[in-house]
Amino acid sequence: MKLLKKLKNYSFMDICYLISKRLYERYRMKRLFTNKYEFIDRSCKRKNLLLIVAGYQPYYWDIVLERVKRNQQQFTEPLDVCVCVPGADGTVLKEMCAYYEWSYLKIKEDRLSLAQNIAIKLHGDAEWIYKIDEDIILSDFYFEKMKKAYLSAPDFSNLEVGFVAPLINVNAYGATPFLKTIGKYDAFVEQFGPLVVGLQKPIHLSEEVGRWIWEQSVPFDQIAADIADKNADKISVCPHRFSIGAILFKRDLWRDMGAFVVDMDLAMGIEERQICEYCMNNMLGIYIAEDVFVGHLG
Repeated sequence: MKLLKKLKNYSFMDICYLISKRLYERYRMKRLFTNKYEFIDRSCKRKNLLLIVAGYQPYYWDIVLERVKRNQQQFTEPLDVCVCVPGADGTVLKEMCAYYEWSYLKIKEDRLSLAQNIAIKLHGDAEWIYKIDEDIILSDFYFEKMKKAYLSAPDFSNLEVGFVAPLINVNAYGATPFLKTIGKYDAFVEQFGPLVVGLQKPIHLSEEVGRWIWEQSVPFDQIAADIADKNADKISVCPHRFSIGAILFKRDLWRDMGAFVVDMDLAMGIEERQICEYCMNNMLGIYIAEDVFVGHLG
């Protein structure tokens, strides 16, 4: 009866709108999540969760996953790890997850954001969510230092934290502070010209530039240690779209965004665009922990 009385206050068009809105929301939620997946659960309901999006570049897995395990053992807090495989053949990764004692999630669709949504939902106790791609090499004590940077970031700016990212070598934002920290920026400019940020600039498109930056990044552990020393506790704010190949965010951010968008046509980069737009539109800081060095192989 109460519903009927309430509906009397609405026109026929209003009622049609409310029904269509409810149906759309139901459809949207079905797209954001699915029950069609394979999940091998080795989690321990921990507050910290690492998502590794993988399945496309097997030549990186040995070194990348070995370093993840090493960092997991260095972390003073418990950390669950889940390898997310959207669309690709996950046979080898399933075996590697068993070896490392990590969870394994496989979906049929080639949709990175969908796989991450499902993984976050399945790990309902996780409050801190680390995410890396399969082509990211971590330096030592990565998880510890990233958490520290997140907690101290508001001291460097009046912006609340959206997400925190490390200093990535082959990266539109990270390349400049990386090269300046190791004293190689002038050498870059002499060989390639000014390092201008942009999607159509050499840092994104030039194999030669990527190879040269990696030549300055080795020996990797020594370079990482030098950067950690020179940039100790240094944090900056990125003023533009940032790669989310390696980030730390909280479940609250994911929830407030309404989960990651799952598009029918686009798969690669859609969640990156979404989270960066959300942070910009809601005046949340994209913070870079400049003392946490990682390598971008891709």
